[in-house]
Amino acid sequence: MSSDTQDLNRLAADYCWFVDTQKTEELMGLFTEDCSFDARPIGLELYSGRPALRAFFEGVLGAT
Repeated sequence: MSSDTQDLNRLAADYCWFVDTQKTEELMGLFTEDCSFDARPIGLELYSGRPALRAFFEGVLGAT
């Protein structure tokens, strides 16, 4: 398995773990300041920037 594949697997695992354990601060560390999170396909919004994404996840997961 290539290093890139291992890195992507680790990123996906970290994302899932932080969501499952409601670790908002650690979750935000996975995203750049200028990130975009497009939740429109599931009827939500496009969240642009870490502050908007943090507000979304805190609303969904609860502030942690």
